[in-house]
Amino acid sequence: MRELYEKTRSIRQLPWVVRYGLTAILVILSFALRQTFSDVLRDFPFLLFFPALILSAVLFNRGSGLVATVLSAVLSAYFFLEPVGSFAIRDAGQFLGWCLFVVIGIAITLIIEAEHAAYQQLKRAHEATRASEADKAELLVESNHRIMNNLHTVISLLHLQARSAKEPTREDFMTAAERVSVMAKVQRRLVRFEGAVLAGQPLVY
Repeated sequence: MRELYEKTRSIRQLPWVVRYGLTAILVILSFALRQTFSDVLRDFPFLLFFPALILSAVLFNRGSGLVATVLSAVLSAYFFLEPVGSFAIRDAGQFLGWCLFVVIGIAITLIIEAEHAAYQQLKRAHEATRASEADKAELLVESNHRIMNNLHTVISLLHLQARSAKEPTREDFMTAAERVSVMAKVQRRLVRFEGAVLAGQPLVY
């Protein structure tokens, strides 16, 4: 279903004249098929119009689906319901069936359009979530660089002080430098873990 929505997105951007024209062609094709099999489908005047209105609603939009429903209702009333050649439907059962066809066609169109709208909302929410995660990952990388630079600066200063200091002070400076180095390694691993959670892959430094 997702691939179908993606493929029809560009088609839905066509000018309304093109969309409605293609909708009319689909309905006319359904009408021609119904005429061809009129004897077999005598008791099913609306059956072959459903594919046309469903395709119109899926491929184009709500407006095309409604146009297909109206055109199908008009053609079926004039050519397939008694009296043929008139829009006056005298049989109560046929008129009820005609009304049900119109209601069902509108309902199908609105349901398909609602599914399209729900997919678009879901897609936008997903894109917003991905953008937010990318911003978090970028912020994490930036803050990590600053922290690592500060830690390396501290380590360098400790080593510098250790060179000019005497024992046992020199040993204390070296021990402190080693501890800060361990902190830097822990920081690096934490950032890699957080990066895997946010960006979906380990961060490399």
